[in-house]
Amino acid sequence: YIAKRYAGNNAIIGYDLMNEPFSGSTSKEVGIAWLAAYAKMVYSTTGKTMSKDELAAILTNEEKKKEALQMVSTKSNYQQVVDALEPFSKQFEENILQQFYQKVSVAIRSVDTTHIIFLEHSYLGNAGVPSCIKRTTLSNGQPDYKVAYAGHGYDIVTDTKETGNASSERVEFIYDRIKIKGEQLNMPVWLGEWGA
Repeated sequence: YIAKRYAGNNAIIGYDLMNEPFSGSTSKEVGIAWLAAYAKMVYSTTGKTMSKDELAAILTNEEKKKEALQMVSTKSNYQQVVDALEPFSKQFEENILQQFYQKVSVAIRSVDTTHIIFLEHSYLGNAGVPSCIKRTTLSNGQPDYKVAYAGHGYDIVTDTKETGNASSERVEFIYDRIKIKGEQLNMPVWLGEWGA
């Protein structure tokens, strides 16, 4: 997926290399890790140990799902859960996505040295999981300074029945993570998509 990004007057301003890159086959492991991190967070905040059945109910029972969303509505609780997913994001971004970004960036720069290349974090970054993407380099190894970070930010209730119960603390946490990553990359940030 490589798409041209247009300004309001249909002038090309750059290229999106990928839209919400997704690691695919690890999604089941990510779901299990999320539930495990959630159980750990519940124990650390309430002292309650959750059974496998109670955790599974979060996925199938609307009331249990609402309770879980309420538990992760604060920045501190939410961070405990999403930070447990960082190894999955890191493995995908460092070992697969970054190589793809680099290869495509060099190919684009061989024919276009003018326009901005927009880099996105992986799909997990949409929910505030820390990103490990890096600035791409030119074919001579020098940093490409016509690159921007186009993070997406979505509260975990987006596209669910619970969209009306978005957490302003979760949303702020997600956008703070995008801002911090932009500062780490020393790149302009273009919030490409957002929701809830």
